[in-house]
Amino acid sequence: MEIRVLVVDDDPYVAHLHEQTVRSLPRFHVVGIARSGKQALALAKDLKPDLVILDIYMPEVDGIETLKQLRALRYPTDAILITAATEAKKLQEAVRYGALDFIIKPFKLQRLIEALQNYAARFDLLHSNEYLSQSDIDKTMRQDELTASADLLILPKGLNELTLGMISGWLKKQKGPLTAEDMAACSGVSRITARRYLEHLIATNQARVELSYGAGRPSRMYFSLS
Repeated sequence: MEIRVLVVDDDPYVAHLHEQTVRSLPRFHVVGIARSGKQALALAKDLKPDLVILDIYMPEVDGIETLKQLRALRYPTDAILITAATEAKKLQEAVRYGALDFIIKPFKLQRLIEALQNYAARFDLLHSNEYLSQSDIDKTMRQDELTASADLLILPKGLNELTLGMISGWLKKQKGPLTAEDMAACSGVSRITARRYLEHLIATNQARVELSYGAGRPSRMYFSLS
C-alpha cells in the first residue's frame, strides 16, 4: 500500500532534501510540500497524507501549533517532527499531540530513512488486520522491534539507500523481468552495480530471479515481488 507524505519546511533547500529522501524509498509518495504551517493545514485537508514530516521552527504557525491544529481538525495524519529544539517541555508537548518520532538537527540521512522505515513497518501492522494481537500492539509501540522488522535498514557495505530505492523503483515499474544489463541501461549505473542491488533485493525478499536459457550462458531475470 502506498504511503502518502506531506513535507513541511520553510527552507526550500531543506524541503527538497526531505522530498528526495522520501522519494528514494519504495512505497513512499510525496503528495505535497508546504512552506508554512498554515499552508500545511490547507494541503492536509485536500491531500489527506498518511504522514507529515514537520519542521518545528517556522514563522507565524510553528510545527507544534500545526500539529495541535491537525489533531483539533481530526485529520487522520501521523507526524514525524524535525527540530533543532532539545528542550524537554517542547518535545513532551509534541508527544501529547501524537508525534511519532523526533529528528534533531543536524542529522544524518540514515536517521530520517530509519524513521520512515519504522513508520512503514507500523503502517503495515495497523493496516494488515482488523484485529491485532498483543505482539502486534507491542511492535507498534516499540521502536526497536519496528527497526528490526525493516528490510532495508542495514545495507551491505558499498550499497546506499538512494540507489537502492532507485533500482527497486525501476524494477517495480516494469511489466516483465529485467536483466542486470537492462537495469543498468534504465538507471544509469554499471551492470555490476545493478546486479549487486538486484541481488540484495532478492536477499531481502523484495525480488525473485529466474534463469533464462538460450545460446551461451543462462541469463538471470529479475522480477519485483511488490
